[in-house]
Amino acid sequence: MKLNLPRLFGNTEKITQGYISTKKKVNEDFKGEVNDPQVTFPKSLGAEHPFSFEDMEKIYKSVGVITGAINKITDSIVGDFAVKTKKKQSEKIINDFIKNTNFTSVLREWIREGFTKGNGFLELDVQGKGIQVLNANNMYVKRSKKGKILEYNMFVGNLNRISANKSTVNTFNPNQIAHLRINKIAGEPYGIGIIYQNERTIENMVLNEQELQKLISRKAGAPIHVTVGREGETVNPDDVDNFNQNLQYINNRTEWVTDSNVKMNVLDFGQIGKNYTDVLDHDMLVIAFGMEIPIVLFGGGNIPEGLAKAQSEIFQRKISAIQEEIESIIEERIFKPLLEYNGIDDDVEFSWNLPGEEEINNRIDRLSKLLENMNLSEPLRRMCELEIAKLLNIEDAANYLSKPEKETDEDKANRTGQPQPGQDTKPPEPEEPVEPPKTGEDNNFYYKHKLDLHQNQKCTCEESLTSEQYNNMPLLEFVNLKEAKGYSYSELLDNILKKLKIDKFEYLAATTRKELADGKLPDTEIDKLRGILESGFEENKTMKEIESEIKKKVSLKDVKKDGKVIVDAAKRPNLIARTETIRFANLGLVDTYKDHGIKKVRWQAAVSERTCDICNDLDGQVFDIDTVSAPPKHIKCRCTLLSVLK
Repeated sequence: MKLNLPRLFGNTEKITQGYISTKKKVNEDFKGEVNDPQVTFPKSLGAEHPFSFEDMEKIYKSVGVITGAINKITDSIVGDFAVKTKKKQSEKIINDFIKNTNFTSVLREWIREGFTKGNGFLELDVQGKGIQVLNANNMYVKRSKKGKILEYNMFVGNLNRISANKSTVNTFNPNQIAHLRINKIAGEPYGIGIIYQNERTIENMVLNEQELQKLISRKAGAPIHVTVGREGETVNPDDVDNFNQNLQYINNRTEWVTDSNVKMNVLDFGQIGKNYTDVLDHDMLVIAFGMEIPIVLFGGGNIPEGLAKAQSEIFQRKISAIQEEIESIIEERIFKPLLEYNGIDDDVEFSWNLPGEEEINNRIDRLSKLLENMNLSEPLRRMCELEIAKLLNIEDAANYLSKPEKETDEDKANRTGQPQPGQDTKPPEPEEPVEPPKTGEDNNFYYKHKLDLHQNQKCTCEESLTSEQYNNMPLLEFVNLKEAKGYSYSELLDNILKKLKIDKFEYLAATTRKELADGKLPDTEIDKLRGILESGFEENKTMKEIESEIKKKVSLKDVKKDGKVIVDAAKRPNLIARTETIRFANLGLVDTYKDHGIKKVRWQAAVSERTCDICNDLDGQVFDIDTVSAPPKHIKCRCTLLSVLK
C-alpha cells in the first residue's frame, strides 16, 4: 500500500469563509507577586537565605543524633528504582547516564543536603553527561517579581569581607540546576529543611547532655565530706585547711585514721541525675515530633507496640510523598534535558519500585485471606496467586500456576475427552464449518472462530515473501506503511503506540486457568510482547529481529484445542510477529483516517497467485470506517485498508 495525499485524504486545501475573532484571551498571567530580600553585593546574587545554612551544616556534623536521623531518612528514600521510557534509545541513554555518574550516591548526597539545609542544588552537565551536588551555603536563587526563577548564582567567598582575589560568582541557567526544596513555604524561594525549626531544642539537648556528663563524672569520683571538730566548738581554720590539703592526695591505697573530732562521709546525690535524663528524654521527644520521625528511630525503647506501628506507618507515608516529589524533579530536571540534548522527545517515568518489608507482608496477608474465599472466580484467584508470587520474588510463577490445584470434573473432561458424571454419553454432532465472512462486521474472524481454520484452508498469503525477504525486511516495509507528501509517519506511529498501550490482546491473553493450559499468555508475558512491538515500530526493526525478541523474551507454549496441539510453540514467534504487526498497523491506520475525516475504507488484499480465498473474497469491498473490523483476518494476513473519498 502506497500512501499519497490525494488518494488517502482527498484535497485537504479548503477555503472556509468566516471571521477572525477579536475577543481577548481569557487566560491571563498570575497576578501574585513575591518580594525577596536581595543580596546585592558583590552583585545581585538573588534572595537572601532565610537562616544560616552554615549553622545547619555544623549541627549535622557535630550532633550524632541529628546525623543519624537525617541519614535514616535518606536511606528510607533512596533505594532500588525503575526507569520507564517509550523509546528503546531513551532507555539506553538514561541507563548509561546512571551507570557513568554513580547516580545513586549522588542522589543520597543531594537529598541529605536538602533535609539538612532545606535546599539541595544539583548541577547537570548534559554535554559532559555528569552531575554534582553544589554546597547550598554558596547558592542563591534569583527570581522575577512574579516568582519565576531567572537564574541561580554561586558565590564563593565571605559576604562580610569581599576580596577580588578570593571571591568569585558563577551563574547557572535554570535548566542547569535541579533544586530540591524540603518543607517549602508558599511564596518563598527556599525550603527550611528539618533542623532549623528544631535548632533551639537541639541546643538545649546538647547543653543538658553536657551538664549530665559533668554530674555523672562527679558522682563517679565519690566526693567525701569531712567534718572537723565537735559540733558547737570553734575549730582552728588552719586545721581545716590542712585536712583539705591532705584530701587532695587521696587514692585507692589511702587509709585514714582520725579521732572522734573528725567525721568523714561519702556524699550521696540521690536521684539528681534522673532530673537531667527526664529533660533529655523530653528534648528527644520534641525533636522527633519536630522532624516527623518515629521516636523508635532515635533509639527510644519504652514505646507501646501499637504507637510504634502507627508512627512507622505515618513516617512511611511521608517518605512516599517525598519520593513522589523527588521522582518528578528527576524526570523533569535531569532526564528530560538529557534526552533533549540527544535530540529525543520522550516521556520518562522514574519511580522507587520496592515497597518496605512491612508493606509487602501486609499485602501478602490480605491476598492470602482473599484466596480463602471459596467463591472467588478463577481469573481473580490466579491474579492473587501471581501477585503473591511477585511479592515473594518467585520467578516464572506463571508457568507453575497454569493448572488448578485440584482437577475438576470439567477440567478432566476437557483433558481426556471423557464425559462428566451425569453427562449424556452420546457423541457430539460434528461441528458445522464456519464460512468466512464477506462483511466487516465480525471481529478478527480467525481468532474468534477456529484457531486452525487458516491451516485447514491451506492459506499461502505469507508465501509471497521468501524467507530471505522476510528476514531482512524492515517492519514499515512489511506492513506497507510509507510516508508521502502531506502525510507524516510520526502521526500514524503515535496512533499505533496509543493502541499498543491500551490493547488487551484479547485473543492472546488468558483469563482462566484452562486458557493458560491451552497456551494463552499470562499478563506478564503480554507486557513483554507489548514492549517488543513498541520498540519494533519505533525503531523500524526487521521482522526477523522482532521474531527473535519474541522467541527470546516471551514464554510461549503449544496452542491446544480440545486437548490437541494445533500450533507448535516453536512456530508461534513467527506467527505472532507477522500477525500482530499487521494488526496494530491497521488499527493505527484506521484512527489516522478518522483524524482526517475519512468515512469509508476499501479492503485491499496482498494479491498474488498465493492469496487465500478469505482475503480474495474481501478484496475491494467497502466498509464504513466506524464498523470495519481491521485486518488481519487470519494468521500471517497482509491485508490493509485504503481510504474511500467518494
